[in-house]
Amino acid sequence: MNTKEQILDLYYNQHLKQNEIAKIVGKSCPYVSKVVKTDKRNKEEKESRKKTNAENRKVYL
Repeated sequence: MNTKEQILDLYYNQHLKQNEIAKIVGKSCPYVSKVVKTDKRNKEEKESRKKTNAENRKVYL
């Protein structure tokens, strides 16, 4: 598995944050961000995470 595939796996399957992925793969945060943004699943995943975070905030309030 190359670095880009590993980044995408960690982001989409393991649901890690970009800064966590950068530490694991030994790359910079901007590089990880670029890889994620160029993937076709990015928009859908971004909306999903946004919805999940909003639901989690409601629980704490």
